[in-house]
Amino acid sequence: MASLSVLCDAAKEKLSAEQKLLVERETALEADCEKLQAEKEAMMKAGITESDLLIINVGGQIFAVKRSTLLLAPEDSLLSLMF
Repeated sequence: MASLSVLCDAAKEKLSAEQKLLVERETALEADCEKLQAEKEAMMKAGITESDLLIINVGGQIFAVKRSTLLLAPEDSLLSLMF
């Protein structure tokens, strides 16, 4: 019976640790969402929108593209950092 109790206690400790980790992740996610919303609001006040049409020169070729298209690039890409 003691071994069952030990297993149960170990499971409870593991569950508690995982629950704590989830709460920390949720808090971090909520903070990130608030930062993103504040950044979007600042961009809107500055008149910058995702539907802005940008004219870019790529190797001498001129392209007209919406900012939202360029923002589809992965977050760690050069395009994402530029726009």
